[in-house]
Amino acid sequence: MPAIYTVKWSDQNKMQQNISPDGISESSWNRPIWNLLHDARSEDYHILEPDLKMQKTGAGSFTFRIPPTHPDYAEIVRLGILWDVAVYKNDEFLWGGHPLALETDLYGTCSVTCEGVLGYLSDIYLEPFHFNIYPSEMFKWFVNIYRDKIRSLIDSQDFNPVCLHRTFQPVTTGFNDNKSYIRYTGKHLTAMEAIQTKLIDYFGGWLKVTESDEHLSSGAEGSGIWKIIYHAGSSEPIQQKLEIGVNIISLTQTLDYTDFATAIVPVDGNGNAIYTSKFYSYDKDFYYYNGHIKKAKNTALFINIDLARTYGIVTKKYTEDAFAFDDWMSNYGNDEMTFFNHLGEQVFNLSAPAAMIEVQAIDLSILDDAEAPITIGCKVPVILQKNAEPVILTVNEIQIRLDDPTQNTITLGGTVKTLTNQFL
Repeated sequence: MPAIYTVKWSDQNKMQQNISPDGISESSWNRPIWNLLHDARSEDYHILEPDLKMQKTGAGSFTFRIPPTHPDYAEIVRLGILWDVAVYKNDEFLWGGHPLALETDLYGTCSVTCEGVLGYLSDIYLEPFHFNIYPSEMFKWFVNIYRDKIRSLIDSQDFNPVCLHRTFQPVTTGFNDNKSYIRYTGKHLTAMEAIQTKLIDYFGGWLKVTESDEHLSSGAEGSGIWKIIYHAGSSEPIQQKLEIGVNIISLTQTLDYTDFATAIVPVDGNGNAIYTSKFYSYDKDFYYYNGHIKKAKNTALFINIDLARTYGIVTKKYTEDAFAFDDWMSNYGNDEMTFFNHLGEQVFNLSAPAAMIEVQAIDLSILDDAEAPITIGCKVPVILQKNAEPVILTVNEIQIRLDDPTQNTITLGGTVKTLTNQFL
């Protein structure tokens, strides 16, 4: 049976208020008031050309047109951008967003361009920070700081409807790493930049947004009509397969050495190498990290020995933040070993160059509403050569035409570290 998509909208200034058993309104708020915007089974509630694009750790987009005959046309046009939109598949939440632009043509049809609610995280800049906690707590820290800044900047409380539409309840799943990591910046980053550069780029995973729990209350754990989930990674690949000659419509393979390195040199704000020597005694010429990373006494290089033996010394300048590196010794009380261990960890994470693969395919499973549908972040076996073992790629983007599932496409990406000339 084909999937059924519905779309709803909510006025950001109106929320259902909780009522106590004795009929007195409470200070906390319940769920937003969702109104039907589109349902193919309805006679009246229809939007035109609904095109949804969902992205892994991206806001995504949703574009459609509202005819003037739509029952809520006048109210939506009057509100402008002060409403949210939610897309459902078989009554299950799929994507949430808000309008960025509305354009009305000669015949009164209004074209709407929406951005996913993750876009809100790019609106608020965080002050420079420095902390040392484990990844799942870092994520909650970033989201809660974002929420607190939203409230303070517009001088509003948790139960303000507009605040609730722009904030999130943070949740993590799949993280078992309780090791603490140093994170810092001397720059003003948006909340999204901080999450991307200080978390996802290092530890992987992706972000997903869904609706929050049914009842909300004021306070840190109850803020926001949206729940933002930081997934550590997906489980085993799903059973469905994609195959050239069947449902793959494009394939791009790239081997890029541009950012490849076997060694890094830490630099200050002026791009000058940072040399350190206090740690060395007269009989110690090298510092080793984890048995794989080497730093000679008279150089600024931190070398990944395993990679250097294969590819030679390929160096790149490195700084997470110029301010933090310049002031490292004062921040850590001249603790040079902390600096060494941190740089050693970064070099240890360097990897050999790998082929980047991007595949675009038709999602045939969506036509029959499969029990294990392809979703953002899931791993899918992709057969790139006849009789070859499948390559496991991750779904990074899904584009859905709600009124014509035959046009639904998915984009997958990943790396393959071992390639043959025949494959390339």
